[in-house]
Amino acid sequence: LNTLPKVHLLEPAAPTMYFRYIESPDGNFHYPLFVTEEEANYYDTINGGSGENVPNIFPDDATNTTWYEPVNGHTHNGTSAPTGGTFEGNAINWTEITSLSNADLVPPAYTSATITVDELSSVNIQLQPADTAYTTSITDNDGAGLFLIGSNLEGTSPEVLNDNVANPSDTYTFTVTRTNTYGSSTGTLTLVVNNLTAPVTAISGFNHIAGTTAMIDSDTMDDGSAVHVNTTVADGERFVIEQSYVEANILPNLTATNDMYAIGLANVPDTFSDGVTLSDFDAAIVWEYESSTSHTFKFYRDGSVVQNIVVNSLTDAFYDYAIEINGTSAWLIACNVNLIMNEPSPADGGNFSHTYEVTSIEDSAPVTIHMATLNTTGDISTTGIETITTPAAPVSNLTSWNKALDFSGNAERAQQSTSDSNRIPIKMGGTNNQVSAPTAGQTVASGHPWATAIVFKSDKNSSNQHIWNLGEGAGTTDDNIYLRTDATGKLYFGWGRQGDLCEMLIHPALTGTGWTLTAGNWYGIYIAHNGTRYGSNNTTSLMADAFDIRLMGSSNNWATVNGSDTNLSVASDWTITGDGRMNRQYQGDMTIGGRGANRNFHGKVASFVSTTLRVGVAMPTTAEIELMITDPIKWLDDYKVGQNFRLPWSTSNAAFNFALGDGSSGSSTQVWLMGDGGNDSYSNMIRNRVQPADQNNTKLNLISMVSNDIENVTINGLT
Repeated sequence: LNTLPKVHLLEPAAPTMYFRYIESPDGNFHYPLFVTEEEANYYDTINGGSGENVPNIFPDDATNTTWYEPVNGHTHNGTSAPTGGTFEGNAINWTEITSLSNADLVPPAYTSATITVDELSSVNIQLQPADTAYTTSITDNDGAGLFLIGSNLEGTSPEVLNDNVANPSDTYTFTVTRTNTYGSSTGTLTLVVNNLTAPVTAISGFNHIAGTTAMIDSDTMDDGSAVHVNTTVADGERFVIEQSYVEANILPNLTATNDMYAIGLANVPDTFSDGVTLSDFDAAIVWEYESSTSHTFKFYRDGSVVQNIVVNSLTDAFYDYAIEINGTSAWLIACNVNLIMNEPSPADGGNFSHTYEVTSIEDSAPVTIHMATLNTTGDISTTGIETITTPAAPVSNLTSWNKALDFSGNAERAQQSTSDSNRIPIKMGGTNNQVSAPTAGQTVASGHPWATAIVFKSDKNSSNQHIWNLGEGAGTTDDNIYLRTDATGKLYFGWGRQGDLCEMLIHPALTGTGWTLTAGNWYGIYIAHNGTRYGSNNTTSLMADAFDIRLMGSSNNWATVNGSDTNLSVASDWTITGDGRMNRQYQGDMTIGGRGANRNFHGKVASFVSTTLRVGVAMPTTAEIELMITDPIKWLDDYKVGQNFRLPWSTSNAAFNFALGDGSSGSSTQVWLMGDGGNDSYSNMIRNRVQPADQNNTKLNLISMVSNDIENVTINGLT
């Protein structure tokens, strides 16, 4: 009666205590830590506190778990790990919380990238993802004159000297350094600056056209006279009439109503022999007197005006002009918004003030340029007119292709962080229904159609390996959808389970079985399913119709084999064992590099794209397919952002549009760039480019892998 009662008699609900500690950063130990607040509060009470705790998240804890430390009795930044000790008369069993080393906590190195821009264009390149705590600095190694503003490299790209044949581009490098309290990492940004200045072919002179009014002299056309330029304009070339030429040779001769000066392509055969009229021109740019203070320029087609612009000056031409030959078409161009020498063709997105496409021109390339005067005289000169090669469209590859995951078997794999069918397009909403075939070339209106694209390289290990797999595993009743390679290097796409399987041999020849992967070559495989799902009535012809399968690779510079529009899914390459049922429910995990922990891949994977397809529409075009394989980032920009899409669990298209950073969009489309994503690192794992902040649903976890499995690579034709 005179002794104090035991604690467990006072508090029968005292928690079971699990003591943990963490080393964070290296050489600094924190203990005790508890997984529940109840444990921490109880420890605090026993150590004289009032039952309080402080929640902690440690940056080198890869699990991002919140740990609770008691306010009293807690050791911060201890110099060694705790050992032994007792609590409430019981020996303490300490458990270490696994943490990354300081080296692991150094900021992820900037992914070395090559970015191409045009000369004298605005540059704005993000070097540090949003919501990261490290600081970024740059070293301009070659004097490009760009600056770091915030976390972006900004400024105006340098001018490239000479023309784009003699000097196509200049290259500048920047060292990108990322620093935090754990250290620094470096990467290299390579900036390729395109030369937009096309080589100039000088005009050699002019020939008077017989049958028209004679020349006043060798440099002056009389009223009703015509000449043609000695130098012809080939397909892919642009005949340029500079503003200075118009101001020196044309405008001074426009002095009265109906005074006109024409430059263009003649009809074939030309009819200048019966006097010069505008109907002699198949296509022409015509300058005409408008008033004592203005003139007009007009685009003509077969004597009819198709564009008419008034310029309020008789001395200022305001525009440079051009006639560009593009196959069997010609473009009439007026420009004062950009350099007429540098812009690509209007057909390739060139930006000009005014353009008009003349289709089905009568003259065939190389064409002859004609000049004529009507109701006035006109001067001619070789100064200020020239022919240039039409500048090429700017490089548009937005995906860097500098990183890949290296797999070496041994259960190594990258596995999507959730198995929720609402986050994995290939799971088809977790359904098990039979779906009839659609109209040819379309997706099934009631199905769950999807598409994938992967870029990989095989080591040709002599084993059966799954490059990617969606499914349940290795059991005899486990269902899987997969892309695999066998011990000889042959490539297969499969759907089903052991003894009840549909499988297709993928190869470029369309017939025969001799083709195998070549070690060292990179390949891109696109597989799309239109939503059809058969039961026991399946056939190889029906399977072939349900899929679109394309093959590309570095060995043919990423041209689609057998022609750009060839679908390799043909009945002769499909085999069916058992009923070949497609209408079972697919569970399990989405895995890159194996079928879960078995049949693991030996090789490298640089990207994997998985997306829902809309229902009741045409299957993706060849242009979209090729972009999904070779430039997934541009594919997102061109075909997904701002466009209608379908959620994975739905059989109808969404009522809203696709957006980067949006959870619904991230669930419907995953773009994993295997280290090239802005948030990718060993500690961050591989993030979905559509929703990089997401850690719970579309992140790829690297299982049985180490940090140097994210490797630097160069992919011929892509990097």
